[in-house]
Amino acid sequence: MKELLFSKYGKCFGLLLGIWIVANSIILWVRYEPNPDTLEVTVGKEKLKMVLVKGGTFRLGETEAALVGETQFATKWLKEQMPQHRVTLSDYYIGVCEVTQGLWKEVMKNNPSKMKGDNLPVTDVSWYDALQFVEALNLRTKLNFRLPTDAEWVYAARSGERQEHYRYAGSDVLYDVAWAKGNAEKCVHAGLPGGIG
Repeated sequence: MKELLFSKYGKCFGLLLGIWIVANSIILWVRYEPNPDTLEVTVGKEKLKMVLVKGGTFRLGETEAALVGETQFATKWLKEQMPQHRVTLSDYYIGVCEVTQGLWKEVMKNNPSKMKGDNLPVTDVSWYDALQFVEALNLRTKLNFRLPTDAEWVYAARSGERQEHYRYAGSDVLYDVAWAKGNAEKCVHAGLPGGIG
C-alpha cells in the first residue's frame, strides 16, 4: 500500500522553531514499496524529490540531563518532551526540502507566502491550511499523503538510523542547519539540508 506523509525539521531547537516549522513549512514524507534510495513524484510541472529514511528503533523525548543550563523557556518546553521512551518506525521517505511555493501554487492555486519565490518554502500557512493541502494533493496524485507523527519527524531530524544527537537537526551550530533571526536577514530562504539529505 502506498502511504505518503508530511513533515518538518527539528529536534530540540526549542518551541519557537517548532512553532515556526508547524506554521510555516511542510516537508513531504512517503512510504512506498519497493524502497529505492530516492523517489520522485511529479505534480503538474513540479517535482517532489524524496529520500528513503530506513526505519528503526530509537529513544524519543528528553531526560533530566537535558535541562541542565537551559533557560526557563527552554526548560518548560523540554519538560513537555519527557519521559524519554523507545519508539520503532518502519521505512518511509522524506522530501529533500520543504514544500515550495511552486508546489503549493500547483496544488492549491494560490500562494499565501508574504515573501514570494517558487523555489522558496511556503510560509504563512496554518495547520488547517496544511491539512487542506494534503487533501488536495491526495486528490491530485491519487496517492495517500498525511501529516507525520512526532516520532517520524524527530527520527528523520536525527538522520534516521544513524541517530545523530546534535542540538539541532544535523548540527550543534544553529546557523549550519537553519535560517533564523541571526542569519536570515529578514528574508525567507530555501531550506538547508539535514543529516539525511
